[in-house]
Amino acid sequence: MIPFLSAFEESARIETLREQRYQLWRACLDVPEKIVLSYRSSLSPHERSAAESFRFPLHRSRYIVGRGLLRQIIGQYLNRPPEAIPLSVQLPGGKPRLDHPELRFNLSHSGPVWVCAVSLKHEVGIDLEEIQPGFDWRPIAQRYFTLEEQSHLSSISGEKALGQFFSYWTRKEALTKATGEGLTGIASTARVAADHDQIDLSEGLRDWGKYAAWLALGRVKSVDSPLKSI
Repeated sequence: MIPFLSAFEESARIETLREQRYQLWRACLDVPEKIVLSYRSSLSPHERSAAESFRFPLHRSRYIVGRGLLRQIIGQYLNRPPEAIPLSVQLPGGKPRLDHPELRFNLSHSGPVWVCAVSLKHEVGIDLEEIQPGFDWRPIAQRYFTLEEQSHLSSISGEKALGQFFSYWTRKEALTKATGEGLTGIASTARVAADHDQIDLSEGLRDWGKYAAWLALGRVKSVDSPLKSI
């Protein structure tokens, strides 16, 4: 089982990260209001504006805590205060970036569960989805999955098919997040899969519910496309 570190209980250390290919973090985003407010104070003006755009308070607070945790963890690695972390997104695709020559990260959340992957040696992509009973996965599979994947899903049924769908989907999402292509690259994941290590993280989240989660690791590459500060 791939171990996750607790974002609320453990501190990030760059020395430890240098000894490992990557580190994984997880947290529950549903926290007391005073914690939400403390994380909000570390956000950039852009992030605060984005938080206010959420219609429902629950979604707003989860966004704030997720961003605050990211800034906290990256700040610990770099020995800098959370509010001083220069976050950007890579265009097109929107892959989160950091103005740092080595450190790479990616994050995902589903409902209250938040995960983050950090590496000094790889481009990283991580995706997480709660396995939703009754979800109609067939239209998505027909549009984005290979014929082999569709055939496999057709050969099984019920909860097994549902779980396999979410496993396929999160694996594809993790790959596109590692490459920076975003959703536009979902249909072409078979093309890039051979260049990436792919790791199933689902077992590491079993104690939190039924989730599918994958990590993709690729070669570090220079950023030659435009960045937008967030």
